Amino acid sequence: MPEPTARKPQMHLDLLRLFAAFCVIALHVLSPWHSSLPDFGTRTWHVVNILNELVRTGVPIFLMLTGCLLLPAPSTKEFGPFYRRRLTRILVPFLVWDIVYYVVYRVQAGQPLSLRAFVDELLNQGSAYHLWYVYTLAAIYLLLPFLARALDGCSNRQIFWLVVIAAFPATLRTFINITTPFYVYLTEPLMEGYLGYVLLGYWLSRIKLSRLTAWAIPVCGIGGWVMGVCFNYFRSSPEGLDLYFNGGYTLNHYLLAAALFLAARHLRLPDSPRLSAILHKLSGLTYTVYLAHVLVLAVLARVLPMPTPALEIAVYPIVCFLLCLALAWGLYLAQRAAVGLLLKRKAAD
Repeated sequence: MPEPTARKPQMHLDLLRLFAAFCVIALHVLSPWHSSLPDFGTRTWHVVNILNELVRTGVPIFLMLTGCLLLPAPSTKEFGPFYRRRLTRILVPFLVWDIVYYVVYRVQAGQPLSLRAFVDELLNQGSAYHLWYVYTLAAIYLLLPFLARALDGCSNRQIFWLVVIAAFPATLRTFINITTPFYVYLTEPLMEGYLGYVLLGYWLSRIKLSRLTAWAIPVCGIGGWVMGVCFNYFRSSPEGLDLYFNGGYTLNHYLLAAALFLAARHLRLPDSPRLSAILHKLSGLTYTVYLAHVLVLAVLARVLPMPTPALEIAVYPIVCFLLCLALAWGLYLAQRAAVGLLLKRKAAD
């Protein structure tokens, strides 16, 4: 998700990154409606349940892009430089935004600022609910140099089976236990389920596009979508919601995210250097969009209340996405101006 400054622009990857950022925003608009028991069975709930499957692919796609872009890069194998460059790029902005969220939430709650409380939150998953992703991403970055070296000698087929091994305990095993009369335990997860997306993105970026991959798009996409929509509905009732298939690495999300990733590879995009440069620049703003969007959504809810759920669902994701892009661009320009000013002063001295 951090700015992809060191690679040649690839339009389909930049489009995927922007799509993933929009999906994350839309997810946080839809989630309160989807998890509302009084709304279960209403028209709003059914619409949200259908859209929910698509927008939950945001984080999987971000992680697949991480595997696609970083695992094959020679620089990933250099432990020290990779850690300094990548971890600094995500942790410094994260710390700034974590402080912002901490201050805003404490002031809103009428609570005093406390260094101890801030550190306690920082040592867990941050001061806002969406910041968990940065902790997961940082942990995955710690593993990437090892994975890059290990995967360098693997064939595509071997990488596929590594994806299966990584995904089975956290994804396939639980699916079998829920949908069949059998109970499978075997082993604890060998790798956290989110790491499977990183490996999946790397594998899907290496395989050749063919009729088989073209057929996999509707099969995986429709299969994953229908699976999530149906199970979320039929496993829930007015007495209680069972949204197990909203989990971050359930089988339906693997299938749908893989279909979207392959669909992007099959896109025939215009050969326009200008458009490519614009998309590349916008995609480089998505990390700031992710960090800022929860705060922007909270402000929107106050200054632009919607009279109906339908309008909220339709308007908030688009408006928030555009505002976050504008904010990210403004911060980027301010950062460039500050760096330029410091360099001029240094040169003058």
